[in-house]
Amino acid sequence: MINRFKSFHYTSKKQYKYVILFLVLVGFFSCDQSEDPSENTTGEALNSDQTATEDCVSDQVLDASRGDCEIALSLSPSVEEVIDGNQRKITTNSIPNHLVGLFGRVQGALNPNEIRAQSIVLRVTTNPEIADELTPLLSTTGPAYSFGVLLNGVELDPVAAEPFPHEGMMSPNVNWEWNLEATNVLIGLDCNNAHVQPTGKYHYHGSPVLFLENK
Repeated sequence: MINRFKSFHYTSKKQYKYVILFLVLVGFFSCDQSEDPSENTTGEALNSDQTATEDCVSDQVLDASRGDCEIALSLSPSVEEVIDGNQRKITTNSIPNHLVGLFGRVQGALNPNEIRAQSIVLRVTTNPEIADELTPLLSTTGPAYSFGVLLNGVELDPVAAEPFPHEGMMSPNVNWEWNLEATNVLIGLDCNNAHVQPTGKYHYHGSPVLFLENK
């Protein structure tokens, strides 16, 4: 799988942010799975403080549903990669080279945004260096940078503009310090874990299934 991706990163150190966030979320949602919360795995009785700590419940509803990918686009993919000085220049129209879900203002669409050809130029240095400090992927209102691009010219966007808790952008509880995983919330993803921005740009939020299967 790694050989099929051409992803770019602004700093290799920021990969640790995802590891740290994953560990924090695992700890946050971890609950005692034993049938009797008053007993641990060895059968020994727990005191009241231990029981209260492990008896946790999340009120966040996860949604892992995906739309079918049965649409063959009439638009042709276009992607070009060249070395320009000390930069790798990637020019793409962001049209995928595989079947997609139903998008646009039609009945049954996964979201109302129609896939449209883009005019995108991405540049990444050919001589990357380790940064002295972390570069956050998130701003106070969502993703701050592009994350990567596949060989078909479609961008990877693992960090969605979905704050936690997921109660709507106007909720007083919205906290952009916590970003909900895009693949765990109903945002109209097709079978490729992708959907369409209002600009018409198709992009992946998870594993690009049909790209990997060459369909």
